[in-house]
Amino acid sequence: MGYNKRVSPDLLVWAVGALAEGLGIRAVARVFEADANTVLQWLGEAAAHLQAFSQYFLYDVRVTQVQLDELYALLSAVFFRMCFGFGSCSSRLRPI
Repeated sequence: MGYNKRVSPDLLVWAVGALAEGLGIRAVARVFEADANTVLQWLGEAAAHLQAFSQYFLYDVRVTQVQLDELYALLSAVFFRMCFGFGSCSSRLRPI
């Protein structure tokens, strides 16, 4: 992300940061005067870079403590994937 683009790297950082803070794709497109599909492409590229970064730098990290909000987010994501992404939702699993 950032090379061979028609926008400045600073704009990409601000736009992806706004997405990370919860601003929607269309809102980011309006604020940064870009097409919504372009913003979606930026988000996809940023996600790919983050995945590569995480796999390289966080591969063998041993965690001894976890914040409860992080655990809730993880379990919610697993529940969502089970129910809506990769299979049927078990009646025993309910969101917190």
